[in-house]
This record gives sequence, structure tokens and C-alpha cells, in this order.
Amino acid sequence: MLTMVIMVGMLFSQSVLKHAYYIAEARSQQYASMEVAAQRGIIYAQDAEKAEPVILAESIQRFAVSATPRYVKHPDKVIPILAERFGITEDELALKLTYEGGTDWPDDKGNYTSPFAHGLTKEEVEALAAQIDPGTPVSFDAAAGDIIYFSEGIFFLMEYQRVYPENQLAAHVLGYVNYEGDGQYGFEEYHASDLEGTSGNVAVERDSRGRLLNEVGSVKGRDGYSYVLTIDSNIQYEAEKVLADAVSKYQADSGTVVIMQAKTGGVLAMASVPTFNPNEFAKVSKESVGVFRNPVVSSRYEFGSVYKPFTVSMALDNGLATPDERKDYPESVKIGEYTIHNALLKGYPNLSISEALENSVNTAMVDLSNRIGSERMHGYLEKLGFGEKTGIELSGETAGYLLPLEKMKDIQRATISFGQGIDTTPLQMTAAFTTIANDGVLVQPRIVDQIIHPDGTRESVEPKLLGQVFKPETAAQMRDMMTAVIVAGHGRQAGVRGYKVAGKTGTAQIPNPAGGYYEDRFLHSFVSIAPSDDPTFIIFISLYNVRTSRFAESSAAPAAGELMKYLLHYYQIPPTNR
Repeated sequence: MLTMVIMVGMLFSQSVLKHAYYIAEARSQQYASMEVAAQRGIIYAQDAEKAEPVILAESIQRFAVSATPRYVKHPDKVIPILAERFGITEDELALKLTYEGGTDWPDDKGNYTSPFAHGLTKEEVEALAAQIDPGTPVSFDAAAGDIIYFSEGIFFLMEYQRVYPENQLAAHVLGYVNYEGDGQYGFEEYHASDLEGTSGNVAVERDSRGRLLNEVGSVKGRDGYSYVLTIDSNIQYEAEKVLADAVSKYQADSGTVVIMQAKTGGVLAMASVPTFNPNEFAKVSKESVGVFRNPVVSSRYEFGSVYKPFTVSMALDNGLATPDERKDYPESVKIGEYTIHNALLKGYPNLSISEALENSVNTAMVDLSNRIGSERMHGYLEKLGFGEKTGIELSGETAGYLLPLEKMKDIQRATISFGQGIDTTPLQMTAAFTTIANDGVLVQPRIVDQIIHPDGTRESVEPKLLGQVFKPETAAQMRDMMTAVIVAGHGRQAGVRGYKVAGKTGTAQIPNPAGGYYEDRFLHSFVSIAPSDDPTFIIFISLYNVRTSRFAESSAAPAAGELMKYLLHYYQIPPTNR
């Protein structure tokens, strides 16, 4: 009697209590479930010349090859083919496709192996299929689903591969997508989730031999958003060319350039040297991975005299100085225990404020900073955006560094007045000059012009004004003074015949990590605004550790002039200085 009770209990357990388990096991052998990647959004640049978008990044259809090992009945045939095709050792493949040297897999193993390779074209899929089973054609019929099966337990899964048709163009803006499909650096990383979309899932029925018969269910994914950038491909190309030539010609270690629309903050070009090709990111050595960082947004510098227009603007804005007032400025001034010199180690008698800017006189800036005072100066610096991220849609942006007000002593205020002791990124500096180009109003930099939703609808991104920093008349006075820098000062080589161009040089000693500054290493920079009577463009260019010349007027200034000439002609801006 007891024996019968035990047998009934076992029967009940197997047939009732474990019924769901065995059904699940059967289904796991009958069905395969795979994730289907969404199509990553496209990134476009603009082309004002052709009035049509240019693809900077897109995802193209490719295939990954994988297997259901339990259904690979002839591994001795398949393994050599896969090994030769994908550069995998036969021993490694045998571990994936056979079970302890045979093909008799347990029920809970051998259902799936990770892909052997990614990025196969249709032609490569057909060629591989013909090697493994010449008599079995491969169908790419979309109605059959995203999994393509042909023979011997081998199947292909549709995927997308990221490509960059323009190669290194705007590489630092874009970043790249790695082999796992993750956005790295730049725009690809900042908007990774929106570009990626949402993966779907497909369930496929198998027969007893492991052949995939048909899709039996799916969960639809969502393709990624696409973006039209403010970048113009032609201007970007010219900016990269001019910058690379300047870095080479003036024997600099590196360089950056930003070209921005003065009234909208739209970035028309952003480039850095050295650069890379996002199609070949894997070729960059471990020692050189720093090349992926975009120094325009992620590196901060002391730019020196290019900052001086802001000191002058603060004084003008508060009625503490006028462009025409005259004064004697000595060769040096003492601030406590420190001595500040003019770059040419000479004094300037009977000099106007405008002429002090033209000649880039440090002691004149120190005098103005004393009139402005630390609290007022610090307030303007905050309004100009120094010490804060600009909010541009690129990964890795740093905030730069602005000394807290309580730490801004007389010597700090004095050095900041001529551009030392304040760290900014090239983008922050470019954005700050929108206040001078745009009647005193700060404009937020932007890199996106339009967002294209997965359903095709478009959303425009409007310019964002961040507030009135200087009075309109102050900005106008400063543009006139900066125009004089081009006409009579150190920026002559940045001029463009027929146009009024405003500008300012910057030659800054490079800080020594051990303390102080290098005596023989300089960062050259130049800011250019044109046309200065109705500003349309701002160019900011910097060259790090120039070896061929002492001052930026001989390096950064001519490069900025070449770019501004291209811009004015490209947009067919009428001459303003006949």
C-alpha cells in the first residue's frame, strides 16, 4: 500500500506539478528569441552652397553570424570554414560548437552561441552560405524576419553598423560608436539614448532539426532620433584645413578653432588638431586615446590678451573710462610683492584707452581693473559664463575655472584683467564674445539645428539668449575699438579687404605644472568678428606652443583672416568698407 502511495505521488509530481516546467523546456527547444537592434539615427551637417543636408554619421544594414551548436551536425566541415573566414582558431570554435568533442548536447545547452563576427554584407553572407551548403540559397526577404537561417545550425542576425561617410570631418564633434554599439565621446555619446532608439524582440519557431521556420511573435522597437547640426560641412572642411596648415606652418603642438553665428550661437565649425577618423577608432593606440577628447569643450586655457576687450568693456559700461581718455602707462606696475610688465618691456606715454587695446598694454588693463574693483569684475565674469559649462550638446564639457570672489585679491584681479589667472575653454571664450557682437547680449552656443523624430516630423531648435551683460552702446564702442586693432594694432594680418573686421590677439605664457609659467612656451589666439558694423560671424582660433614666432599677430591672426575671408565670400556678404 505504501509503495502504491509513493508511486502515485511521483506520478502526480511529474505530470502535474512539473507540467509547466516541461512545457517551458519544450518551448525553449521549439522557439528562439532574439533581440533586434533599432536603427540608430542619422547625424547631418548642412551645406549652404547646395541647400541640402550632408550625412556625417549613419547606420547601414549588416549581419552578424552565429550558431545553434546542438544543430551543427557536421562540425568537422563547418569549423574549418569559419576559422579561415573569421581568423578564429579551430580549437576555439570546437569549444563553442561541440560538446566534449561530440555533438550530443544536453537539453539545457547548445541552444545559442554569441556571434563569431559582425558587420557582414549581403554578399559576404551569400559567400559564406555557399561554402557551408552550396545547395541552400539565402533569402533576404524582409517578411521572413531579422534572422536568416540556411543550414548546419548557422544563422545570421540583421544588425546595423555605424559609418562616417566624410571620414574625419567633424570627428571631435561626432565622437564614434564602438563595436558594442555604444556612443563614445562627442555627440554620439551625449545623445546616445536618443540616437540608439529602443531594441525590439523577435520569437522564431524551429523544427526538430533546428531550422528556423518563421517568426511567431515580435515586439516592435523604435528607431533612433536623427539630428541636423548647425555645422556647415564646407565651412568645417575649410576650418580643419586652415587649422592643420597653421599647426604645421607655425610648428605648434596642437590647435583649435570655433566658428559661430554671432546672433544665434549656432556653431558653423568646430575643429581640433590632432584629430582622428571615427571609422578607424580602433586603430588609435592606447597611448593616443587622448585624441578622442574635444579640447574645444574639454580643455581649459589661460588665453591672455584676447581677454582684454572684456576688461575694457566693464570699465566703459560703468562710466569708469572712455575710449579717448589719455594717460601715461609705465613699463611695469607693482601689486604687493609682484611686478607686472608690458609684453614689449616699455612704457606708453599719453595713450588713449583705444590705443592701449590696440597695443595690448598690460599696465593699462591693471589700471582699469583697479577702477572696476573685484566684486564688480567678478559679477561680470559670472554673467559672461566663465566658470560654468555652456550647455552645448557634446560630451566631456568642462566648466573652466573662475576664482571665487572671496579669493580674488588685488593681484588676482590684476592678472585676470589681461587674461592670466582665469581658465576658460575655447568654446566659453567664443560664446563670451557674442556679448560684443550681439549688442551686449550673451547667446548660448548650440550645435543642433533640427531634431528629426522617428516618425519623420521635424522640430527646430531655437537660439537661446542668456541675458544682457553689457549695454548696447558699450558693445558698439568695443567693436569700433577692436576694428582699430585690425586697422592700426597687432591684428592687421586678420583683415579682409573690403570689410570691417574687429579682432584681438592673445599671446599667453603657458603655465608650468611645477609652478609659475614657462619662459619660452606660448599659447597664441585670435578672436575675429565680422562685419564689425553688423556682426554675422565670430571666429576663435588658438595654437598651442607655437615655435616659429613670439606673438599671435604672426600666427593665429593670419589664420583667422584666411577663415574670415572664406566665410564672407561663402555667404556672399556684401563688402562693408568700400
